[in-house]
Amino acid sequence: MYYPILRGKQFELAALREMAEVLQNDLVRPIIEPVRIDHTLLIKTVKALNDVGIIPIVIINPTLGDYTDTPQPESISLPEELNYLPCILTSGLSTTVLQELIDNFDSYSVYIEEGISREHIGLLADAELIITKNYQSAVFSDFSNVVIINDGFNRRSRNADYPDFSYFSDTHITFHEHANVIGFGDYTITGDEFSESGGPAYVVTIHLSYVNQNEFNSIYIRHFKSYDDSTAARPGDKFGDALRRLISFVDTNPLDFESTLGLSCFRALHVSDHYPGLGIVKKHSIQHHIETVVSYIR
Repeated sequence: MYYPILRGKQFELAALREMAEVLQNDLVRPIIEPVRIDHTLLIKTVKALNDVGIIPIVIINPTLGDYTDTPQPESISLPEELNYLPCILTSGLSTTVLQELIDNFDSYSVYIEEGISREHIGLLADAELIITKNYQSAVFSDFSNVVIINDGFNRRSRNADYPDFSYFSDTHITFHEHANVIGFGDYTITGDEFSESGGPAYVVTIHLSYVNQNEFNSIYIRHFKSYDDSTAARPGDKFGDALRRLISFVDTNPLDFESTLGLSCFRALHVSDHYPGLGIVKKHSIQHHIETVVSYIR
């Protein structure tokens, strides 16, 4: 099963809500890390996923965004009518605090971002899922329900620095090499690094994922860049330029890209010659990435 990780920002949550109907609940289970104290959009998103039979995983002691300066552990809760699996970030938690958080839930998961001690392992025997991006041997030897996370997106400080294409991951192929690994995940096309907003866009770049059949079905990303005039002016024109490059390449290489909701939205924007803003551009790239991965493992 595929476990994409999305932050609780406006357009990442919108990406999940809008594509809920095309997701298969036996193939994908999103992990959501809240970053806003106002949970209105988070609640709306979990409900939309529940409506199609998907039970998302929600991190209950977040550390990013509005929670950056909150004394830890801050344990959030959502309305009881929502169906989600609580997830505890273990980084920086003492065994006492970890046990206190675990005691709040009948069913829970944990996300091991860094290494864990033998004392931690003893507390996690009843976790429904062990999510980890640290390949510590103990994780594979002591648990039978592991999800491995790979951050395959190599974020560049400037859009102009992206190559035409880049390798993303082959975890969708190799995750089952460990007998106790039941799934895999990634941070889609945003990467693990969190930022509240980007800087001025001298170049507009659209990221589009694909399964590279010439590279053993590894996932790659095409980076479609606009012209660079060394200013942050005319973002709409630059988006149009990048989008024309994307549509031209996809039409020339139709077998390389899945026909997804995200790609259809890019096509509609191309036809209408409309610039929706960079947040929506990222939303459609996220949608395309998730559906591309799910289509491969289907």
